[in-house]
Amino acid sequence: MGGAQLPMAGGRRPLPAGRGAASRGAPRDAAGAALARAWTLASGLGARLLVAEIDALARRARIELAPPPGRGQPGSPAREPATVADELGLTPREREVLALVADGRTNRQIAEALFISGKTASVHVSNILAKLGVANRGEAAAVAHRLRLTG
Repeated sequence: MGGAQLPMAGGRRPLPAGRGAASRGAPRDAAGAALARAWTLASGLGARLLVAEIDALARRARIELAPPPGRGQPGSPAREPATVADELGLTPREREVLALVADGRTNRQIAEALFISGKTASVHVSNILAKLGVANRGEAAAVAHRLRLTG
């Protein structure tokens, strides 16, 4: 952001506070509140990349953030257009895992990033390989990059 600083909320910068609360197992409502404050500040400043990072962190921690204005209301069915990932049969979690595989992460690194066990990450990777019809992680990463599924 070229030297620009986000305003501090309650004496702490909101994204690091939310990230720290989510990663250290703080109560979900405390982590959710910190992430919501961070999202509100970032969106108010027009920091789209930061908003995307906050959304991704909330998804990984499975914390529901209120939808931003114009994206629908809570409880209303929001139909998104079909994507390539939908056509391949990838679940939202498998899409997250595939993006991390394409980034060159190991199962252990994927597990840590998504707050899941290493075995669960391994199962997700195996399912992704089967759905994409590829033999290994390198081929899966190539498919992800070619179809622009990497985030």
